[in-house]
Amino acid sequence: MNKFNAKVGLFAGIALAALAGSIANAQTWAEQGDAPDLLPGQETQGAGALTQITGTHDANDIDLYKITVTDPGNFSASTVGVTNFDTQLFLFDSNGNGVTHDDDDPAGGSLQSVITGVFVGSPGVYYLAISQYNADPNSAGGLIWANSPFNVERAPDGPGAGSPLISWTTSGTTADVYTINLTGAGFGNAGGYFLSISGQCPGTLTVSWSGATPSATQGIVFALNTGAFVIPNGPCQGTALGLGTQGLRLVNTIGTGSGSGSVNGQAGTGACGGYLQLVEVPSCDTSNVAQIP
Repeated sequence: MNKFNAKVGLFAGIALAALAGSIANAQTWAEQGDAPDLLPGQETQGAGALTQITGTHDANDIDLYKITVTDPGNFSASTVGVTNFDTQLFLFDSNGNGVTHDDDDPAGGSLQSVITGVFVGSPGVYYLAISQYNADPNSAGGLIWANSPFNVERAPDGPGAGSPLISWTTSGTTADVYTINLTGAGFGNAGGYFLSISGQCPGTLTVSWSGATPSATQGIVFALNTGAFVIPNGPCQGTALGLGTQGLRLVNTIGTGSGSGSVNGQAGTGACGGYLQLVEVPSCDTSNVAQIP
C-alpha cells in the first residue's frame, strides 16, 4: 500500500524498524496449567496470528481456549497429523453458543478433527474446545450436538442446540499431549478490535476496522512478514506487534468518532501478500494482523 499517505509523526518509533535485530515469532500458545472446560476458558495471549495451540489431555479432560477468528473465510483448526488420540473439536461464540464441531476428519478418515469457518458468520471472539471422544458439550436443553455422524463438520444439531454451554459429558481416559494447528485466527487478548482488507492487489484496497476506541487515533502499519516487532520508542514504546521487520512502516493514521470505519488506497505490486495491523493511541491496543490479498 505504498501510495497511502504516510503520517509518521505519531508513531515515530516504527521508523526504527530497519535497525532492529532478529525478531522472535509469537504464533503459538502453550496451555498454562489446566485450561478450564467452561467459559471464560483460557485466554490465549500474544500479538499477530495464532497458528498453534499445544496442551496436555488428562483423563476426562476438556480444554477450552479463548481465541479470535480474524478471517472466517480462511479459518481452520485441525489436530490431523499432529495429535495421536481420538480428538473432538468444538467452536463456541462469545456467549457460549455452539458454532461448529467435528469428530473425525471429513476428508482423510482419521480419528483426528478438523473445523473450518463454514459456519462462522463474522470475525470476533470465539472459544475453541478440544476433548477426547466421546466427551460432549451440554446446554440446559441437553446435548448441543448430536452424537453422529462422526465424519462431518456440523452446526449445532442436538436437543440443546439453542442454548449456551453449561457442562460436558465425561469420557476419554487417554492421557496424552495434543497440538491444534490454526489458520485465520488470532490470540484471545485481541478482544473485539478487528481489521479486514478487501479489494485487489495491485489495485484499490479497502481497509476496514471496528471495535476501536471512539475518537482515538489508529495507525495502519505495514510489513512484508509477520513476527513480533516491539515498538522501540514513542507513545507506544514496548508494544509488540504481530509484524516482522521486512518493509515495516506506518502507512496512514485514521480515527473516527464511532471506533469503526474504512479507508481506500492504491496498492502497488510490492505490497501484495504483505500484512497490515492497527495500533491505537493512547491505549496502544493492537488489532489482528490481516494479509493483503
